[in-house]
Amino acid sequence: LFLLDVNMPVMDGLALAAELKRRKCIAPVLMLSADAQEQHRALEEQSLYDDYLVKPVDNQNLLDKLAHYLKLEWIHEPRNAQPLLSGDPLAVPATDLDFVFPPHPLLLELKACAEMGYRKGVQEVLDKIELSQVLPSSALNKLKEQARTFQFQKLAQQLDDS
Repeated sequence: LFLLDVNMPVMDGLALAAELKRRKCIAPVLMLSADAQEQHRALEEQSLYDDYLVKPVDNQNLLDKLAHYLKLEWIHEPRNAQPLLSGDPLAVPATDLDFVFPPHPLLLELKACAEMGYRKGVQEVLDKIELSQVLPSSALNKLKEQARTFQFQKLAQQLDDS
């Protein structure tokens, strides 16, 4: 499977997709772009790729597309499983914390990064939050665990609910 951005250095995603077609490559091509209007391209350009995702890419949508085109079946943890926070000496289950997040610019930045699925940004902001001691360790560890397991939507929703 090829995951291509419309705008890439040296050769854009559409040119690469055209070259893959010319070489009779049968692997699926998923095209990405930050411009939602680009998915309404001419039919000859649309024939170059199998599917189109608008950035920021919704992680679940991407996983669904990967499963479809690669014929995968994701294995999920049982809903009643209570993952423990790593490194927490008290090992509290990650879902049992009731905490109201204070209004803070770092938390707004964290939420924005999580909504975009920007993993590096989420980690950098979590590091800043840890240094500034904005949150108690139990709440910070919960956010870190969600980031580690790519639960960005859940992380953003949690910050939004407070």
